[in-house]
Amino acid sequence: MANYTTRQAIVRAAEKIFARDGFTSASIDDVAEAANIAKGTVYYHFRSKDELFFEIIDNGINGLADDIEKKLIDYNSPKTILRNLIRIHYDFFKKRNEFCQVLFSELWRLKSHWKRDLVKLKAKYQLVMVKVIKKSGVNLSISADDAADYFFWLVSMVCLNTILNDPAKSTQSMDKLYTFILKGLSSDRL
Repeated sequence: MANYTTRQAIVRAAEKIFARDGFTSASIDDVAEAANIAKGTVYYHFRSKDELFFEIIDNGINGLADDIEKKLIDYNSPKTILRNLIRIHYDFFKKRNEFCQVLFSELWRLKSHWKRDLVKLKAKYQLVMVKVIKKSGVNLSISADDAADYFFWLVSMVCLNTILNDPAKSTQSMDKLYTFILKGLSSDRL
């Protein structure tokens, strides 16, 4: 295997193992076995389990940012952008559910120095979202950075709840979320 392919195989295997067992309980032995490689090969590519964890998070967040950037490049209508942003997030979380399990379950246990690193990892997502928000022309009462952050958490939780609890109603849930956000953006006061 080429180095890039081996590295990606390790990341995918670790994503599955971390989702199944949790970061703390997962072992590099389990990751190596799932990737069908020797344990030393994992350590050749990643100095530690922490580094592997952050590679998973970095790949996932950047993957979402890439999807947003590619799929929203030609849209100008704020409503179309909003509807498509929700759908892109939903589709991503559905497709990458093991990444989501790792991200959202391990966020609660992050060590303080990891939290600073996570902010750096979110940078690309944040930049893309700020660009999309500014392109939409929506006049916000908060900063575009805050709006991007709030959007991520709100949409993520609704998408994950729908995927885990009622996937058959995904279209209805996404429509309700769209309406909820749209009403919030267009209201002058409560």
